[in-house]
Amino acid sequence: LYIAMEYLEEGDLTKHIGTPLQQEIVQNILKQILEGLQVMHRHGIAHRDIKPA
Repeated sequence: LYIAMEYLEEGDLTKHIGTPLQQEIVQNILKQILEGLQVMHRHGIAHRDIKPA
């Protein structure tokens, strides 16, 4: 099993820690995370290491 992640020129979220994000951006990020978890669940894959921070 492997995970392929999209390359983002803006970098990852660590550069945004400590700065406020617009609500729409946060909602979009959370939506993508939940959709990914839904696909994993559908395929019988359990992540087992999801952290809130």
